[in-house]
Amino acid sequence: MVREQLMTGGPFPQRLHLAELVVAFYGEFLRLLIRWCDDSIAETQTWSDTKDIGLTPQARERYERLLAQPDP
Repeated sequence: MVREQLMTGGPFPQRLHLAELVVAFYGEFLRLLIRWCDDSIAETQTWSDTKDIGLTPQARERYERLLAQPDP
């Protein structure tokens, strides 16, 4: 869809500026969701159990990354 819109303007070229905003949001969101799923699966596969694991090094890194970012 994105390729077509770039090449032809899509079925509604007069509204392409509006469509792009929505498509860009969903595209970035889906990429973020897939990355989160991949990371979560990779981490949980290393757990032998879900009881009393505590803060893993990967979880600590994610927390620290969040703290390092400015507030939205």
